[in-house]
Amino acid sequence: TNWSTNYELNVDFSGVPSGAMIRINFEATGEAPKIKAFDGHWVNVYDGSTDDEVAKNKKNGYIDLDPSLFPYSDWGYTIIIQGDGMVVSAIGYAIDYSAPTAI
Repeated sequence: TNWSTNYELNVDFSGVPSGAMIRINFEATGEAPKIKAFDGHWVNVYDGSTDDEVAKNKKNGYIDLDPSLFPYSDWGYTIIIQGDGMVVSAIGYAIDYSAPTAI
């Protein structure tokens, strides 16, 4: 909705399993899906509106964020999401169980 809508979620992220990331899945509705995430005090912790991030957003359909970025819930929400050109379809935890790759 052209940045005019905030999605505010109050979740206690202290119980997130070790190694897990917060995964925000979305469906692009435009050519340039943009998303920003803020902690519970409106500090921008992810800016998915840069050209590089928009390209990744369009390709992946999700972003992963470290739970430690969201330590606050004292104002009634822990994570705040804004965006444009997308619809958020799910927010959950993701853990990568794949074997390490030698480089």
